[in-house]
Amino acid sequence: MRTPVISRFVRNAAVITAAAVAVGVGLPVLTGGTAAWACGDEPAPSATATAPQVSHGGSSAFLPAPAGVTAGGAPVEIGMEQYNDTGAAIPALAPSFALFASEPVPGTDRLVNLQPENVKVEVKFHGRWKRLSLRHSCDPTLVANTASLAEPVAAGRAHRYTFRLTVLAGTPAQIRTLDLFSGQGSNDRITLAVKHPAPTTPTATPTRTKPATTAPAPTRAASATTAAAPVRAALPAAATTAPTTARATTAPAAPATELAQTGPSSATAFLFASGGVLLALGGGVLLAVKRLARR
Repeated sequence: MRTPVISRFVRNAAVITAAAVAVGVGLPVLTGGTAAWACGDEPAPSATATAPQVSHGGSSAFLPAPAGVTAGGAPVEIGMEQYNDTGAAIPALAPSFALFASEPVPGTDRLVNLQPENVKVEVKFHGRWKRLSLRHSCDPTLVANTASLAEPVAAGRAHRYTFRLTVLAGTPAQIRTLDLFSGQGSNDRITLAVKHPAPTTPTATPTRTKPATTAPAPTRAASATTAAAPVRAALPAAATTAPTTARATTAPAAPATELAQTGPSSATAFLFASGGVLLALGGGVLLAVKRLARR
C-alpha cells in the first residue's frame, strides 16, 4: 500500500516542478521582460513603425556644474551634452541621468541609501521644465526615465540638455555627497557636496507682563483743596458759604477811570432848589384861598 502512494507523490512533485520551471522561463518571454528589467533597468521598448527604439548611444559629458547643493534649499542646474559619434544617424537618442549616494550609519553595519523621495530631477525640454520619474537599479543607484526626451540626432551632431536637481528637505543627514552619472556604464561623472542646514531651535515667546500702575501725583490745585478742607469744615456754615457766593457772583472791578463821583453835581442842586420854590408858592396860594373863603 505504501509503494503506490509514494510513487504517486513523486509523480505529482515532478509535475509541479516542471510547471514552475516552465512558468519561470516562459513568463518573461511572453511578457517581453528580461532579467535586467527584474533588477530595475529600463525595459527595451519594442520598435514599431511610428515609435523607433530609444537609444542611449553616443558619448555624453557633463558641462561645468556647481560644487554642491543644500538639502531643502534651492535647486541647482546641471548641463549635459549628448554627442552622436556612432557614424550613423540615431532616430531616437535620449540622454542618461543617474544618481548614487550610499553612506554608512556610524556605530552600525547599516547603510543609508538615496531614495526617490529624497530628490527631484527636472529637465528643460523645448523651453519647459519637465519632471522625470526615478527608479532604483540593481544597486542603490537611482536612474531617471528619459525616454520621453528621445529625438533623432544625425551623425556627428549633439544635443544639449539642462537638468535641475533639488535635494528635498528630510533627506538623511548621513548623505553628504551625491554622484551623478551621464550614462550607464560611463566613467563620466561629477560629485556634488550635500549641505544640511543646522536645525533651528525655537525661541521662547516672551510673556507679556502687565506694568505696575502707580497713582498719579496730585496737582497743586488738588493739594491746595485738600489742605483747605479741614479749615473749611471747622468754620460755621455761613462763614464757609458766604465767601464762595461772593466769589461766584462778584463782577470784576471796573477800571479806576470809570468810578462814580462822590460829590454833588450842579444838576442835582438845581432840582432841589426848583422843588423848594414850587412848594413855597403852593403854600402861599393855599393860604390865600383859605382867607378868601373865610370872608
